[in-house]
Amino acid sequence: MRRTVLLAAAAVLVPAFLSSMPVYNEDDRRDTVDVQDDQAQALADSTVALFGADQVKLRGGRASLATESYQQALQLCPGERFNDQNIGPNCSGSLVAPDLVLTAGHCIQDEASCKATAFVFGFRTRKGGATPKSVSADQVYGCAGIVGRKLEGEAGTDWAVVRLDRAVTDHKPLAVHRQDVSNGTPLTVIGYPSGLPEKIADGGAVLDASPAGFYRTNLDTFHGNSGSPVFHSQSGKIVGILVRGENDYEEVTLPDGTKCQKTKHCGPSDNCRGEDVTKVSEFAQFIPEHRRTRRASAAKSPTLDSLRKLTGGD
Repeated sequence: MRRTVLLAAAAVLVPAFLSSMPVYNEDDRRDTVDVQDDQAQALADSTVALFGADQVKLRGGRASLATESYQQALQLCPGERFNDQNIGPNCSGSLVAPDLVLTAGHCIQDEASCKATAFVFGFRTRKGGATPKSVSADQVYGCAGIVGRKLEGEAGTDWAVVRLDRAVTDHKPLAVHRQDVSNGTPLTVIGYPSGLPEKIADGGAVLDASPAGFYRTNLDTFHGNSGSPVFHSQSGKIVGILVRGENDYEEVTLPDGTKCQKTKHCGPSDNCRGEDVTKVSEFAQFIPEHRRTRRASAAKSPTLDSLRKLTGGD
């Protein structure tokens, strides 16, 4: 998938074979604000965007986010969905304990890349669809270290668990389904496709649960969804994380000779490869069991100095 100057300069460098994912049948992606479902809203509240730390600047009590035009950055064809929004995050993640984030192993390659990542809650559109230019400074977290990580390549497991620089008190840790699931299980994914503001996509399912470390699914996901939590649509528990899939876009030549990028759509007869989701059994031992109804306690509030150190703000 084609990347832009802004995203290429970010700290998270994603191998090309791990990044591509398209739309299957109908495009199920929706802005979080447009989803009228309490469970989905609660799950989205604990999904986090992974920005390069150099894309986040502290200004007073706000953290400004460096983004760019989705339309221009990817040279989209006319009429593409969300083409009036901006893109920013490189990957997605989820809060699975007061100070732990679950994401893809190729999103966090080592301690250095972890330290160069800002974990940002609340990157989502409001009514009207405008991309947020900033979030409250206390919604930005840094990396204290990698708790566990494994990356086996194109046909293997791919996951990372990161400890944040402080506990999160205003978002609830998400529950994890401790057993692997079977073919036909209904799925929902939440994340930042192509770096867009948070999207919820339901209507997916497990197509093949037989590979050792991952499921193959038909979720509508893109580069930027890497690390996204994948939920059992009924229970709302995490059953895996999105890691790789089919190509996102196809190049089209318009009548005037101009070339542009069109979202790839995979129908029932198109023989697309599907989207791979790392199984919970691969990383469950690194995530403590808890109840989603309980919030973190005794967490320290962020200081201006700690946020400035992370984001390089003034």
